[in-house]
Amino acid sequence: MLGAVALRLPAFYRALSQLHSAAVPWPDAVERAGAGDRRVAPAVEALRRGEPLASALDGVLPPLDHAAVHAAEASGRLEPVLAELADRAEAAAAQARERAAQLAYPFVVAHLAALLLPVPNLVMGDTAGAALWAAAVLVPLWGALLVRRAARRALDATPRGSSPPAWTNLLRTRASVEEADARALRALGWLEDAGVPLLEAVPLAAHAGAGGRVAADLTVGWAAVRSGRPLSAAWARTPGVVASALRTGEETGRLAEACRHEALALDGSATLRRAKTTALLKPLAILLIGLVVGARVILFYAGALRSAMR
Repeated sequence: MLGAVALRLPAFYRALSQLHSAAVPWPDAVERAGAGDRRVAPAVEALRRGEPLASALDGVLPPLDHAAVHAAEASGRLEPVLAELADRAEAAAAQARERAAQLAYPFVVAHLAALLLPVPNLVMGDTAGAALWAAAVLVPLWGALLVRRAARRALDATPRGSSPPAWTNLLRTRASVEEADARALRALGWLEDAGVPLLEAVPLAAHAGAGGRVAADLTVGWAAVRSGRPLSAAWARTPGVVASALRTGEETGRLAEACRHEALALDGSATLRRAKTTALLKPLAILLIGLVVGARVILFYAGALRSAMR
């Protein structure tokens, strides 16, 4: 998948929408919207060979956006959908910046602690001990950040129809799982609403929600659909309330509506969970650093007292 920073997804989608409105051929439109990014070149070549837009952009766009383009192409609504994807990408970027700002305080406090904790050792000329105290704070912090980034990349790189690496399960929070479930349901709703057959829609939706419970069920559900059974036979890991709504939607011919409703509910729940976690981070960071600094001071003076009593 092309990185959002490199490609600037909001500008890419908005340019594509405007160029399509002006009846610019897709190869030229994608090339111009990509602003010279060489990773768009394979998609341009695919379009010149006559491939559909969704097929050409497979692997270039995020899986959820790719599902949206696939649905829009099937329904003939590419222009408004591309404009909507631009708005969604801008909102996602703003949300990411807000989360980064909220995490800045604990991050700064941790680095301040890494500067202060080694001071007693430096005063005593113990540079090795000072380095160990700084490493005790910074190594777990940066290690966790790097592992989480690796997990995100592993999820994004998961091939369609496959399950993410098992080790990524250890890093998924309830909020991230609910967000993945919402992505899968949103993609399935778009595709179902556009009339895309379930045999095509299910793997696209599962790929969009990689790492979630719904995606795991959809991977199994694809086999059920291929054998002529209803998709509802696969809802095993999906939460009961969500699965019940999806079964009812499939039985009544309103699966797309059920998917949209449950995706909104899951997104709302994930947002609430993240807000609660973020609200706890600042006091927890202060408490934890306070305990560590307090223990460090006590240990320092206890050692100094033992030395003085010898």
